[in-house]
Amino acid sequence: MPAGDTYEIRIDTKNNPQGTEYIIQRSYNSNFSNPVVLSNWSTTTVVTDPITGTPTYYRVKARNSRGVETDWESVAASLPPVLMITPKQGIYSDDTKIALQLDQTGKIYYTTDGSSPTTSSTEYKTPINLSSDMTIKALGVNDRSEQSNVISEAYTVLRPSTLSYTVAGSTVTLGWTAVAGAAGYNVYDGENKKLTPSPITVVSWSETLPISVIQKSYYIRVVDSQGKESRASNTIGTLINHPLTTPENLRAEKIEGKSLTIAWDRDPAATGYELKRGGVVVYTGAGLSYKDTGLSEETSYSYTVRSTRGSTFSDPSASKTFKTIITGPVAKLDWASGTQANVSWYWDYRFSGGYKVYLDGTMVKHLPDSRSSSYTFSKLTPGREYTIYVSGIDSKGAESNGDSIKITTISFSAPTLMISDDTKDYVKLQYGWGNEYPDEFVITRDGIELHRDQPTYAGYRYFTDNSVVLDQTYTYKVKAISGGVASPEAVVTIKISDIASVTYKDWDLSTHDATARVSHDTVGLSGVPLSTSFQLKKGALGRLSGRMHTDLTMYVVLSVAPPGVNYVSAEDEARMIGNMYPLPTTSTDPFSNGSMSATVNKNLLSLGRLVTLIMPGAGISNWEGAGGNYKDTVMMDCYVAPYYYGNDGSPHKNVDVTKFAANIYVKLVANQASGIEKLGGKETPWLKCSSGINYKK
Repeated sequence: MPAGDTYEIRIDTKNNPQGTEYIIQRSYNSNFSNPVVLSNWSTTTVVTDPITGTPTYYRVKARNSRGVETDWESVAASLPPVLMITPKQGIYSDDTKIALQLDQTGKIYYTTDGSSPTTSSTEYKTPINLSSDMTIKALGVNDRSEQSNVISEAYTVLRPSTLSYTVAGSTVTLGWTAVAGAAGYNVYDGENKKLTPSPITVVSWSETLPISVIQKSYYIRVVDSQGKESRASNTIGTLINHPLTTPENLRAEKIEGKSLTIAWDRDPAATGYELKRGGVVVYTGAGLSYKDTGLSEETSYSYTVRSTRGSTFSDPSASKTFKTIITGPVAKLDWASGTQANVSWYWDYRFSGGYKVYLDGTMVKHLPDSRSSSYTFSKLTPGREYTIYVSGIDSKGAESNGDSIKITTISFSAPTLMISDDTKDYVKLQYGWGNEYPDEFVITRDGIELHRDQPTYAGYRYFTDNSVVLDQTYTYKVKAISGGVASPEAVVTIKISDIASVTYKDWDLSTHDATARVSHDTVGLSGVPLSTSFQLKKGALGRLSGRMHTDLTMYVVLSVAPPGVNYVSAEDEARMIGNMYPLPTTSTDPFSNGSMSATVNKNLLSLGRLVTLIMPGAGISNWEGAGGNYKDTVMMDCYVAPYYYGNDGSPHKNVDVTKFAANIYVKLVANQASGIEKLGGKETPWLKCSSGINYKK
């Protein structure tokens, strides 16, 4: 029963004697905590209690005249389940959901064809989708198997209307048939924008379109009483016949030697355009510009343009004349590095005023000589794309066009950095950036900036740090900055010591010529005659540097390996040499003449693995001066002129020397006790200076 009615609680007195008293209590929970007394020890056997809709429980106890009480007897009040449906029957859009609800725990069964539901009908789980006209009947059953009343509601689907239209000038009028049960209609355009702020109840709608709109699409949706919309109607597309106008602003957007790019402004009512040159059609289409090619240099041409829509044309524009110019030079990229790029072109006598060179649209140089044919850009940013073009200037000062090219500079690489010289009092750094120079170099020591250098030429540069402390270890870094872009850092670490040392630095082969050359004319590389030597150009392998002393001798070993031979360790090579050749004590640098000979240890030939050469060098005592002081700098450019011999001692035949690889090893040996102190021992281990530099043809 619904809330607001009452329960009647009646006591079955059975055989209780007259005068028996009863107590009746009510509770909203089954354990009767905080019960309410409805009748307190009276002979009343019937009471009423309002229904609240909350589960309610009652209990009763009897007491006779002698005061003896019975146990409690309890009962739970119950109501049949009530089934509800929303929304009620009516006309709705076809995406409406019909919901069923039971006021008690239980199950709901329903049909959609108007038949009576049973517990064998479809069980309700989710809202029913209204996809077509239907009559829904439903039955609810609670957990006590009590059934609700059967409800029945009939629904009609709101169907979209059919849309039509008419066009009068710039005004579009839409019309459609009325839909039964519709509360209104919403109008949309082809971009799904709603054109009616709220549903309209009439069956027509119109709007006047601006001249900028020549086509537009529409559809409508029917709205039901709940504000829900039906599916979309058919979509109609309209074509508005605005009057055509003559295109304005006929112009030449680009004038070149053998072409003119002609452009004009848009006519909103047009679907295309017709361009004529000298009365002959050269272009028809929807574009607003056309590049007219195949023209002659320094020649005048006249043009007109008119709008089109189907077979309708506007009046033609007034004729305009444009003149082509001299064809400019065609630039090509010769080379590009990190900060420089070189372009060249064929010079033309007609450009007596010279050439103008542009970088990213800005003129950077006027070359007045008509025979100029190249230009090198500098101070570029590494790893960046640039647009370059070159124009020519004729005798009247007229500038030609320039065909632009795009170039990309090489990405930043780290500078070269090595210890040029070091003593217990200073460290001298040698650094550079190949055959280029950036805006500046920045040198740091242990993260603290020491020096900024703005070079004005390419090549190696030097910086001396005079603030070093003996036995301290320092990490130096140098980076190049150009165009605001910083390169990776080159790093070198050194411990300040008064012990003699030798270091090695590979040459940067990108900036030094590492190509093998033949010192005498030969037929080829197969069957090398004894009189022919193959050598790397000076500086191609690397540079030895360090601090020396009169009591020390430097040994330099160059090992040359044929193809397919693996290098052994420096110690193994030293053992195979059998004896070591000290540097000769000469007063001149033997490397200054650009070529040298080497002694071959023929004891190695039977091994068939290595040809080991001893590199003679300058006498240390003559390099450093008198008094036994440390030499400020000892440097040797390492390059070779090896002969390759077979096991029989004769020049090896049919061997491609260009595929050989070279390693350089160096060690210091103390000549006497004072030298041992300076060296920190009798001798140093072999230092492997390079990692297999290949000869190249």
